[in-house]
Amino acid sequence: MYERLCESNGVDPLKVRRVRDLLSELAFLSLVEQERKGRGKGKGAHTVNQLVDDPEVVIKACKSA
Repeated sequence: MYERLCESNGVDPLKVRRVRDLLSELAFLSLVEQERKGRGKGKGAHTVNQLVDDPEVVIKACKSA
């Protein structure tokens, strides 16, 4: 979805590593919550990111900065 949004807006998408770094920084700033979930031995793991506040509040704050 992220890559499609970038494409439709004429913007080059960031590399996966950079996105992970930015999400970690947002978690440090308490803007998102990160939860690491595993799928069992040898099946990998993933991180679920969720905004702490309502998306509309976040967008409004970003526009006012």
